[in-house]
Amino acid sequence: MVIGIDSFAAILPHPTTGATPSPTDRIADLLDEVEIADPTGLDIPPHPSPAPAHSACPS
Repeated sequence: MVIGIDSFAAILPHPTTGATPSPTDRIADLLDEVEIADPTGLDIPPHPSPAPAHSACPS
């Protein structure tokens, strides 16, 4: 499974109440989650860059 920063930072509705947190509350929660994840050794690798698009047609 790949976990990216967007997995942590996404602002999603609460699964039970449906309430969506404010961006300020989500950032506060995110910092709490990072404090828990960091000592466990969770390492989030950088997102790989997509392959460059080729503009020339193959001959």
